Amino acid sequence: MEEEKAVLSVLRYGQISQGSKVKEFESMIKSYCGVKNAVALSSGTAALISALRLAGVDGQEVCTSPISFVATPNAIIAAGGIPKFVDVGDDCLINPSLIDTPVSVPVDLFGQMCDYKRIKGVSIADAAHSMGSFRSLISGKAATFTCFSFYASKNLSCGEGGMVVSDKSLSNIKLFRQFGSESGFDYKSFGLNYMMTDIEAAIGIEQLKKLDYLNSIRAENAMYLTSALKDYVEVPSVIGFSSWHLYTIRVKKRDSLMKFLRKNGVDARVYYPKVLYDYSHLKKYKTSCPNAERLVKEILSLPVHPGLSKKDLDKIIRLVKKFYS
Repeated sequence: MEEEKAVLSVLRYGQISQGSKVKEFESMIKSYCGVKNAVALSSGTAALISALRLAGVDGQEVCTSPISFVATPNAIIAAGGIPKFVDVGDDCLINPSLIDTPVSVPVDLFGQMCDYKRIKGVSIADAAHSMGSFRSLISGKAATFTCFSFYASKNLSCGEGGMVVSDKSLSNIKLFRQFGSESGFDYKSFGLNYMMTDIEAAIGIEQLKKLDYLNSIRAENAMYLTSALKDYVEVPSVIGFSSWHLYTIRVKKRDSLMKFLRKNGVDARVYYPKVLYDYSHLKKYKTSCPNAERLVKEILSLPVHPGLSKKDLDKIIRLVKKFYS
């Protein structure tokens, strides 16, 4: 296994913390996305916080989606900003016409990218789901700043880690991730420890080599499911190319269907069960997002990962059809 060999190589070399492998991984991601700059960080959340700090959101409202992982608004708060939730379209993506803040955090959901051409001001893409996706421009090139996550469940996984990419300078983020220092004890500004390890970077390098191939298998699986299920459920529609991080349908009797599928060995899951402002620490930011509130009761994600066989896919299809027959 290539990842195992890469990790052993790092261990034998002895540079485990941020080093040459991190620089190599940054260079590869920069080339893949076609951008001028890339900075590796300890997590996708660290990437969001770092980009938001660079954009200067302290004390400002920041528009974002109410359908996302909690890291999105938490990062805004951690950077000193104020989350402003605005509604989404039927594709679960933020409605660009509702964004009215100088800085926004659109969320690329399930693999589908937001319509960045219609988003004004500084856009900081939460692209945890869209590594390898394309909509007019590749993910990483479309927003002002793009933040990737390399958590264990992502299409490109290092176990943990993140990256900010942009055509704009990221020199301040390089300082911020290392206690405000370029080297040693020469502290130039405030900073924290947001560094990626060479172990994680070594895994990421090998994962990136496989990303397009594995995403293409996900796409094939998604097309197979869509073709078979389109007359039974609301299947996802895609503009451009989706990484298909998740295959998410919209259905009636969602919870009953999920229970039925899981009882029969299909790992169906809900991403995400609530709008974010329904969680206790975010209730103070509650607003009216009726479309999002409806969608979180309808969405259900079916397996689409590259490890599925045709037999696995046919089982999913058969069970969904049986439930609605």
